[in-house]
Formats: sequence, structure tokens, C-alpha cells
Amino acid sequence: MYKDFAIYPCYMGLPVIPSAAADNEMARLNTDLTEILEILEYGYDCARSRRKKNVLEKCMNFGNKTIKVAAVMNYNNFYRTDCWLITHVGVF
Repeated sequence: MYKDFAIYPCYMGLPVIPSAAADNEMARLNTDLTEILEILEYGYDCARSRRKKNVLEKCMNFGNKTIKVAAVMNYNNFYRTDCWLITHVGVF
């Protein structure tokens, strides 16, 4: 079983992996996974409605903008382990 997550930061003991759409959104916003990890660890809960147990929506203010990160606990077949899948990165 391959468990070297050196290229992915970990949140709550699980690697943080962006989806293809979230990766594009991160590129548009000029953010990287270290900033996403900071938002997950230190951001505030900004879910507009009740979410399932393993779904997170966290926000953090940066100057005059707020970055929102949506993540869901998922299973990664390549690494054969659970992970946090980043599904959305947006600004408002």
C-alpha cells in the first residue's frame, strides 16, 4: 500500500487533494494547497445550510476578500486511503 503523501499537506491526519475543478479555481485565484490548508485549519465555518457529517465549508478573510473552501471526506483509489477532496475554492 502506497502511503507517501509528501506532495499533499494533511488536515486531521488525511491528505488534502484538490479535484480538477478546484485545481482550476485555485489557479485562477493564485492560491496553493498551503493556503487551502491554512483556511481549513484556521478558517471559520461558513456553511449557509446544514451539511452532512463529512462535508466542510470554511472561509477566511484576506484583506477585502473572503476565500471559501469546500471539502468532502472521500476515498482515493490511487493512494488507497481516505482523503479530504477539495471540491470548490471561491472568493466573495
